[in-house]
Formats: sequence, structure tokens, C-alpha cells
Amino acid sequence: MNDQSSYVAQIINREPVAVRRPEKETLPKLFYKGAHQATLDPLAARRPEAGLFMWSEQQQTSEQVVSGNPTYNNTSAAALLSYDVAHSIPWDWRVSLYTWTKGIASGVYLVAALLLLLGILNPSDQLWLWVTPIVSGAFLAITGLLLIWDLEHPTRFYMIFTKPQWKSWLVKGAFIIAGYSVVLASHFIASLLHSISLPRWLIVGGLPLSILTAVYTAYLFAQA
Repeated sequence: MNDQSSYVAQIINREPVAVRRPEKETLPKLFYKGAHQATLDPLAARRPEAGLFMWSEQQQTSEQVVSGNPTYNNTSAAALLSYDVAHSIPWDWRVSLYTWTKGIASGVYLVAALLLLLGILNPSDQLWLWVTPIVSGAFLAITGLLLIWDLEHPTRFYMIFTKPQWKSWLVKGAFIIAGYSVVLASHFIASLLHSISLPRWLIVGGLPLSILTAVYTAYLFAQA
């Protein structure tokens, strides 16, 4: 696509093509030529009664979801699904657990930093020097593992950093978490070196990063 003289770029510029969920403004790079909207939107076509497809019978369970609109209220397409396979629910218990661990990772540091700035917590207190980076870091590590595990291709998670799509809040969130982990690691190393001043200076970056770590998921869910 970066080469406007390429064969693919010429087709996209010349022929009518479609993408999925253009309203999300994620600039998708997968284009469909001659595709009906019913094939791009899982809810555009109506689902057959009782889940009876051409060669299969599917029932929606707690771990699977069936394509198609079950209420038949979508009048944008008269298509009827005939072939389909069961799909795993895209967001399962890992997403719920990840929001919980992420909240602890950000909340522990945020509360401790605010107590320190208000003078309630002493900079040399063990709660600030050791408990805060260890607890926040541990839960942030669990959060990262859950995020990677939840990816469709976990072994390719590094591509989030090597080929980032900056319109995606998944990418933005990954960089926020990475930056926050650097702050927590630096805080822990400073405590090992018996430095009291460095953890205080790290609040400059740690405070906004902890807040962003807590709230970016709202934008991610809105974009999904």
C-alpha cells in the first residue's frame, strides 16, 4: 500500500472496495472487492431458525457464539446464513481478569504516590520503597501475560511494538503498559540501590502512566 504504483494499490484506487468497521477509524489494511455487506458484517444477515445451517446444527453456548442476527431486525440485507462454523467468544474470563489485575497494578501505585505527595507517607517508608513497586509490578506482569494469552496469535505479540497501528487502542495500551512497567522497574532498582530521591522523581511519569493504564481500556472497548 505504501507503493502507489503496485498492482494492489492500483486496484484499491480504481475499483470499489470495502473494509470492515470503517467507522472505528483503525485504517484496516484488508480490502474486499465485490463483497456484499452481509458477508462483512456478522449481524447483517439473519440467522436460520433453531441454528439449522446447511450442513450443521449449532447452538450458542457460554463459550461459543453464532454469526447472524437472531432478531431479524436488520433490514439492510435479505441474506440468510447457510454456512457457518462455531466461533469462540472473543472476550472471555481473561478479559475480566485482566481489567481486575490492571486496576490493582495502577491503583496501588496511584494511591501510594498520592499519599506521598500529600505528606501522609514518608519517602523512606517501606510501603513506598518496596511494597508499591513489587505489588504493582507483579499484577502488571500478570496483566501483560493475560493480554498476550488473549491474542489470536500470542507468538506474534512483538509485532505490536515492531509494526504498531497507532489508530488502535490495543497498540496504545501496550505502549502505556510498557512505559508503566519501566517506571515500576526503575522504582524497584532504585530501592535496591538505597535511593530515596529517584522513586520520588519517577512520580512525574508514574502518576500519569498509572492513570492511563487504568482508563485506556474504556477506549479499547469503545473501539472494539
